[in-house]
Amino acid sequence: YTPPPIPVKDEIEWEKIGFGLGFASVFFIYLALALRALAKKYGTPRRWRAWIPLLNWSLFVDIAGKPRWWAWFIVAPLLFLIILKSFAPVPMPWAAILAILIIGSFIFQQILVALCTFALAKSQGKAFATLYGLFMGFGQPVGAIMLGILAWGKTPAPLSTPQSS
Repeated sequence: YTPPPIPVKDEIEWEKIGFGLGFASVFFIYLALALRALAKKYGTPRRWRAWIPLLNWSLFVDIAGKPRWWAWFIVAPLLFLIILKSFAPVPMPWAAILAILIIGSFIFQQILVALCTFALAKSQGKAFATLYGLFMGFGQPVGAIMLGILAWGKTPAPLSTPQSS
């Protein structure tokens, strides 16, 4: 028995690539504007970091008043993926270890993002601050809407950077 040949597409679907890049660009600009507005609201210096990928996480952590080393753990899943792709094919025991590291660091990343967002929502006196954190950490793209609410929404009192707890 000879299986039938698998059809191969030779054409690149430029429409889909263009749509994906356009959507990603608009999403990135929205998040950068929201981070910049949050940084201005809290008086955080070096607001230009909102426009630089990966460095924008250090700005987010600074605004939330958390230790800066949290930013390293937030970008860790991406770093693990780069390591995994640069050494492909990875021998089996190492591939399993890297997969566990990627999954674990992704979960840890989401927890840190949720804690930072919770600190921001709590410092603004938002009701249901825990939900803000959960949506930002685990409910994208709803979390992006929550970030916009924190950035451009009204706050009841003058703000200061949230304290680490």
